[in-house]
Amino acid sequence: MESRSAPIHRDYFFITFNKIFSILSLHLTMRNFYIQYSKRSLGLLCVAFVVFMLPLASFSQGNGDAGLQSSSTLDLGSLGDDHPTSMILLEKAGIGPDKTICLSTEYRLDWNVWGGVKLWFALPYHYTTGNLGFTHGLGDLRVMGSIALVEKEEFTLLLDVGGVLPSGKADEATDDGKPLPMVYQPSQGSAGFIVGAAAFYRLWNVSTGYQNHLSANKNNFTQAAWNDPEKVVDYPDSPGLWCGDDISLRLQKDFLTLKSHYYVSAIALYRLNKDKIIQEDEWVTVKGTDGFSMNLAGGLEMKMGRTGLFRLQAAIPLFRRESYPDGLNRDFLLMAGFGLRFPE
Repeated sequence: MESRSAPIHRDYFFITFNKIFSILSLHLTMRNFYIQYSKRSLGLLCVAFVVFMLPLASFSQGNGDAGLQSSSTLDLGSLGDDHPTSMILLEKAGIGPDKTICLSTEYRLDWNVWGGVKLWFALPYHYTTGNLGFTHGLGDLRVMGSIALVEKEEFTLLLDVGGVLPSGKADEATDDGKPLPMVYQPSQGSAGFIVGAAAFYRLWNVSTGYQNHLSANKNNFTQAAWNDPEKVVDYPDSPGLWCGDDISLRLQKDFLTLKSHYYVSAIALYRLNKDKIIQEDEWVTVKGTDGFSMNLAGGLEMKMGRTGLFRLQAAIPLFRRESYPDGLNRDFLLMAGFGLRFPE
């Protein structure tokens, strides 16, 4: 993890090039492994990859995703329950508090284990630049398991269970020791548990989920720690942040063509209890952090040849809560990616 006061320029493009090159190399390696061996062997390789990445995450700060909206069928938009095993490289761009630019390179794996059982992994690398500096680092690993409870010709019911594993403590600071707010932290700094369900009926689907944040993080940001309070007025205090629990409800309409899949969806989120922070060695609740918010999303997925795919997704907020100490509020979010499908 790196924090500096210089604006984002060649660093981002250099790091992005290296990340894309590395992940595309992994794409090709796993594709060739699959062709020469088997899906079970590919699955073992994927698990080994995740286990290998976990110790690396402990040395990197790993933002920008609460987990609930981007986990398997609980995504900003689900692209169906009939996907074969696939891997995709996503580039994300969003605008955060005080016009902070939030960029991510994310590697996703959907692994069709057997029958109606699937595993889903997502590992991002985040870049953030704004008036307080430039940070980058490995993001939190998200893992989900999905099982089909009902599978019929026109109706499917899925159960999702998983969680978020933090890559860091969310305690990064500037070079001169000033603590940075959460939007600049690549990691949320705390583990989370997620459970949800999704129902698909013809070209409609609805999903709901619950996320519990299991612990507080080690963030130290307060506006008072900065000599110029006006510079950080748009960033809420977040020392020892412990986020409240969330529930979500998403309604989606799909549109299918021979080679493409389009969708529009509305995602309602409700934070059940207020976030907590530490002030003068005591827990205090943060006003305006509970309650209702809603996003509108749309996207498409296009087939490219026999195994390739292109994905494009975008989302905007319709309603917001009053305060977001976790730094996850975005004025706009755009995702684009390329991937590979593997035949069953």
